[in-house]
Amino acid sequence: MLQAPVSSTSPDPAPDFEELGVPPSCSAYTSTGSGWSQNFYVNDGAAPYNYHSFTLALPQSTDLHLEPYSANSAGSKTVAAPLYYSYFYRPTLTLSGMPEDGGAATAVYVNATAFQGLVYRNDLKTWELRVQNESNNYRSITGGVASGTIVAGASMKALSTRRFSPGEIVKLEAYLKRNVTYRDEMVLANYQGQGNLPKKWFKVAMPYQDLVVKVTSLTDSGTPVYLSVPLRGFTDAPDVDHRVRFRNELYYAAPYDATSGTTLAAGSSGFYTWLDGRKDHLLNLMVMDQLIGKVTVDANNNPSLPVEVRRMADWGIGMPSGSNALNCVSKTASVYRSQTMVDHIMPAATQGVASLKTAKLSGPVLNQVKVRTITSRDSLVPPVKTAATLVLKNTGSQPLTYDWDRMSDLSVSNGGLSQVVPPGGSHTLTLTADCPLDPLTGRPVVGVFFQKFRVVTNDPGISGRPETAVEFNCGTTTLYGWSDATRTFVNVDYPASTVASGASPSANPLADFKAKLTPDLVYSNVREVNPPAARNHCQSSITRANDATRCYWADVEPNPIYTEPNRLAVSCAERLITATQIWQIDFGGPGYPAASALYGDSQKASEYTTGVCNTSNLVITGDAVPSGSFLYTVKHVQGNTTYTASTSGIEPNPFSFNFKAANCATALQMGATIWSIDVGGPGYPAASELYGDSIKAERFSTGPCNNPDLTITGNAVTSGTYTYTVKHRLGSTTYTLTEEGISPRPRAITPDEIAYSCVQRLNQAIRTWEVDYGFNEGYPAVSYFYADGNTSWMYQARACQNSTLVLGGAAVPAHTSYQYTVKHVQGATTFNLSQTGIYPPAPFAQSWHYDHPSSNCAWNLKNAAELWKLEHPTTSGYPTVQTFYGDRARNEKYGTYDCEYPGLKIAGAAVTSGSFQYTVSHQLGSKVYTVRESGVTSSPL
Repeated sequence: MLQAPVSSTSPDPAPDFEELGVPPSCSAYTSTGSGWSQNFYVNDGAAPYNYHSFTLALPQSTDLHLEPYSANSAGSKTVAAPLYYSYFYRPTLTLSGMPEDGGAATAVYVNATAFQGLVYRNDLKTWELRVQNESNNYRSITGGVASGTIVAGASMKALSTRRFSPGEIVKLEAYLKRNVTYRDEMVLANYQGQGNLPKKWFKVAMPYQDLVVKVTSLTDSGTPVYLSVPLRGFTDAPDVDHRVRFRNELYYAAPYDATSGTTLAAGSSGFYTWLDGRKDHLLNLMVMDQLIGKVTVDANNNPSLPVEVRRMADWGIGMPSGSNALNCVSKTASVYRSQTMVDHIMPAATQGVASLKTAKLSGPVLNQVKVRTITSRDSLVPPVKTAATLVLKNTGSQPLTYDWDRMSDLSVSNGGLSQVVPPGGSHTLTLTADCPLDPLTGRPVVGVFFQKFRVVTNDPGISGRPETAVEFNCGTTTLYGWSDATRTFVNVDYPASTVASGASPSANPLADFKAKLTPDLVYSNVREVNPPAARNHCQSSITRANDATRCYWADVEPNPIYTEPNRLAVSCAERLITATQIWQIDFGGPGYPAASALYGDSQKASEYTTGVCNTSNLVITGDAVPSGSFLYTVKHVQGNTTYTASTSGIEPNPFSFNFKAANCATALQMGATIWSIDVGGPGYPAASELYGDSIKAERFSTGPCNNPDLTITGNAVTSGTYTYTVKHRLGSTTYTLTEEGISPRPRAITPDEIAYSCVQRLNQAIRTWEVDYGFNEGYPAVSYFYADGNTSWMYQARACQNSTLVLGGAAVPAHTSYQYTVKHVQGATTFNLSQTGIYPPAPFAQSWHYDHPSSNCAWNLKNAAELWKLEHPTTSGYPTVQTFYGDRARNEKYGTYDCEYPGLKIAGAAVTSGSFQYTVSHQLGSKVYTVRESGVTSSPL
């Protein structure tokens, strides 16, 4: 049956600048410190919820202040322990037990809990994965004989082979394997008919079940690590009132009070009074994507995609009630409205937090948020938008300035406020999106797009923030049928070209409409929106359904079952593109390897950051190519899209359409600079001279522009600046680029990125200087390259004409290396430029960035050894590696300038016969390069 008429509206929410959410407070503190707990109950149904997952953005080290306190009368010191756990609870388990002191079998009551998560180790300055299982104390039974040794029912296991660094983003998945086994034990337990008597020892068959915890670093290689722990007291029986808990705490082990000479018991009034004097704080601990579900586990301990998923929105934990009364927050825990981030600030820490360096951002580190738009071409059916919000809070003592990227398809609003947050204040960013229109059909594009959104600030402790992942779900309202006085029709606009569109008579338009939808689409919100009596047609802008009296509408959206598999495929495709860049560092071009050379085992995952690709659920293809672009394909077996990765990016475009255009604009700007250096001015070529085929893409680094969906314009000019434009056919933004930059500016630039842009330009200016004056004229002071309009144009160094940059570097004579420095006054990094290159190699540099100078030095040394052998043809063996570098004379003679790069570790002894063997690595890199007569090889550090 059709539903009654429903009017859809597009709410325009009023700006909401409330700083924090308001979870209920249960008490001043938890029994062990400052905490925030989320508790809820679910009905398991036929099988228990055996899967928990969440992602943590770990605070930076500057977000932690932990003061030592006395742990015992001996004067030992300890500190509070920040932690985040999820809990598995089982209902009281009734087992049949034989009393140790004799008698009949009795019902015995066993309780069991397991919790797992990350704890901060202050001694190691890292976060550690721990699993704890709590059940009844027991004694083992061997050969039918019970041991006399009592084993505590609480046990803890930690993962010592991999810990996690401040600032790292990690996804934790914990799941019970449902492989229940039984073991005879003697347990101390309550029992049926116990009354006021104490617990007794009973022989029982204790159930055991394995818990697997899988942790994946989203900022590292993506290679997961596993911890498997057998749990006591866990069966696989469902529970109608299954309790689930997520616990976030600044945990204090019972402190020793020297004044009273006693240990302050957890939860005691003395302990709470002691907490009132603490000065500790923990800021920006962010948890996201909390969910529970049901999974099966394969032989490699990997879970299936969870089903019957329940997320925070389903938990009903906003206010305390009978089933979630423990959902609460301490007075010292400030929880953001999104319930994703918490600051723990102890009472005496107020002045300490206020004195943190200048501005201090407490607000989105990383989150996976969703926006949804149901659009329509017809004014009779207004669009509906579901927004996402991100809160920026300034907990520092100076104003916080902020900006955001403008290369997504998102619309961002801060309520019309200036982009400055005063100390103690907060702003809310509201994210919405408009569905793109296909210019060929005029219809909204239905799809899921994985947007990336980044906020940057003047907080000197972080400079920039990791990107926020935004899932943009775009649907449309379609007229699927109508009726006039005598007939009823079905109308099919979606799916697009695979089904003949248009109207046809139908006795049941909804059933016929549903039958013609492909599995890629789902429909919802079936309703009538009828025309006014005087109009008699259903759509205002399209002449269709004339003389209609009833109009039937539905919303069409992408089928959500494909979203997560497709996201995994996209993630793998992104990693493969990064892997080709890493591969190029080791092997150079032209050409690229087969896709299989970049993933498939733990070594490749570590070397190329492709751990996410190491799953049998992904089908990956791609042959080696001797030149041009690689072409890899990735598809998830449960997904509905095959993604192609190449030097141009990923197709079909899973991201922002504006992102594609902005990437091309950035590449085209670089291409114009390369052309100017290679060809010289004045003037610039037409934009079409810089892209269009693989040769131009390789020469001018304009691969992202080789995309038929991009419209690129720009004529040649004989003097002055170029003016090029770039727009994606489905994008909403046209990017205009000149020598001065790109408008609108795609990326919100951090202070460090502003400095890096300048130092890159200086590096290119040096190359131009060397072309003009050779290598025997020395080098000018750094200010020469940007001193006035003429020189800054000649050397493309206008990025350095910025009053917020501090540049250094004197003129040097011939045969002396230049040394230039660039730092932004609000930045955290000083970039150094010398003949060895730029150090550090990039803002927010990852370990593989540092492998490039190691690789360059390694090849320098191989060439140097060959040159030395030509000079000493009758000498057996080779000299020590220090023969080839270490000062200007050796660098010039053997061409080993790259070996002076800061942070390199180079070793190699002399040999009297055979091949030399030298090694090169960087102290922040991920590989060691071994140099021999036969060539250069690499291996993970």
